[in-house]
Amino acid sequence: MTKKRGTIAILLTARPWRGLCAAALLSIIAGCAAPKQQLTMPPVFDIDAYIAEGGVELYDETDRYALSQDHFVIARNFERRGEHALAEQFYQIAFDFWPKSRHIRRILLDRYMRAEAHEKAFSLFFREGEVLSDLTVDEKRTVSLLYLRLGEANKAIEALESLGSDKSNEEIYSLALMHNSIGRKDKAFAGFRAFFNASEHSAGQGLRLVRLNLAERRIADAETLAVILRGAYPNNAEATALLGSIKYMNRDTVAAISYLNEALEIDANNEEALRMLAIIHSLRETFPEAVSYYRRLLALREDALGHYGRGLAFLLFHLQEYEEAEQLFDALIRTDQIIDRTDLHLYRGLTRLLTKRYSEAEADFEAVLAGDSANLEAWLHLGNALAEQKRIDEAANALRAALRIDPGNPYAANNLGYIWADAGIMLDSAKILIAMALEKEPERAAFLDSYAWVFYKMGDYKKALHYINKAIEHIDEDRLGDYSIIYEHLGDILFKLEDYVGAETAYKRSLELEAEDAERIRARLEEIRKILRGRR
Repeated sequence: MTKKRGTIAILLTARPWRGLCAAALLSIIAGCAAPKQQLTMPPVFDIDAYIAEGGVELYDETDRYALSQDHFVIARNFERRGEHALAEQFYQIAFDFWPKSRHIRRILLDRYMRAEAHEKAFSLFFREGEVLSDLTVDEKRTVSLLYLRLGEANKAIEALESLGSDKSNEEIYSLALMHNSIGRKDKAFAGFRAFFNASEHSAGQGLRLVRLNLAERRIADAETLAVILRGAYPNNAEATALLGSIKYMNRDTVAAISYLNEALEIDANNEEALRMLAIIHSLRETFPEAVSYYRRLLALREDALGHYGRGLAFLLFHLQEYEEAEQLFDALIRTDQIIDRTDLHLYRGLTRLLTKRYSEAEADFEAVLAGDSANLEAWLHLGNALAEQKRIDEAANALRAALRIDPGNPYAANNLGYIWADAGIMLDSAKILIAMALEKEPERAAFLDSYAWVFYKMGDYKKALHYINKAIEHIDEDRLGDYSIIYEHLGDILFKLEDYVGAETAYKRSLELEAEDAERIRARLEEIRKILRGRR
């Protein structure tokens, strides 16, 4: 037998908020609020304790509906007075009495969601045996979101899938993301495919998703998505180029180049395709092709000088197109797009060194060392630049600095030894240094030539001949132009051994390779001709 509904005053005096006097409460319900000082409420109102006491169950359905209305009015009045915490408590009581009220549920949902009180928000659902199918479309969306925030991905998916054909494209996309997060790859990619096919504006989102997977190193997922995306948008150059990039990451260079070229057929100015083709050809050492793509990138993006101009300058340097390379290095050093100019000064210095502008090269290497006094390459090349200017002591100091940084460096040891040998000084030390270099790289032609030259300067021409012949055995045929000095040294050694025919042949070979000291060699050849004529 249910208790008959009594007055509100009787109900309230029996409950935890009984400190609120009946007259004040009735005046609120009537819309004539009592003065604020007459309202006294407990500091904490425990909804769960109230329910546990069986307060709701004491009343029949008719009473509960009416009580819900009464408490809703109280809540609204508290809200108008700006007492939002009390208003929320009374909204909750009103909902406890009548959980069928979708209006009160929406009010409480809004409050709890804004406060990120997800468990309290979720408690507003399934109060009287409700199931997903009983909820409205918007409520199902809210329940899915709550499940997701409470870490129950499977239930979140179930709630969102219950929308059926009411799902928006964004919800199809969200479902695919959720399936992907729990490892349901097939359903995830089916969802992404449906999303891409459903919206003509979803290509950008698809591309972002592919890049997100790439950033997180999920290469296989990224590739599958890229294939789906390209299938949905066959004329989208960006999707095709991105698939080409992924193929290259998977070391399928042939497929990568094919997709990247296809992207350029769709859009000749696709930056991703041009950039990747430039990188691929650089790494494959097909430098002329790489240069052509970098040129197109610079024409497309003048603001990218700091990135694409850098790559082009280094390629031109390797192709020995020093004039154009130096022009680019100049522009890069001047631009404010570059923060660290160390390698630019270093390579511009090398460009100047190779084109025999030694004092300018020296300035570049000094610029590197001003910012990085431990730069090994800068000390090595500075030593070379100073040696070419016949500043032997300064060159030796630069190479000693290199050896302090890397005591076993074979290039620093060889170069210092050769400088001393060529100057005819410190020959014992020079021999030790070059021998140390040969221990590291016994077949390097330049080191063997230096060792031969030490013996030449010591007057041991037979040993000099032995090592110069070994140097010639190890000459790199692709870089013969770098080795005219070796043939010049061979000529000098054979001349001392009075093998004038052999010396003549060696000198002529040095001239063919554009020897630097051509005038001295021609004078020596004339001397040999006179000697040979005198023997006849």
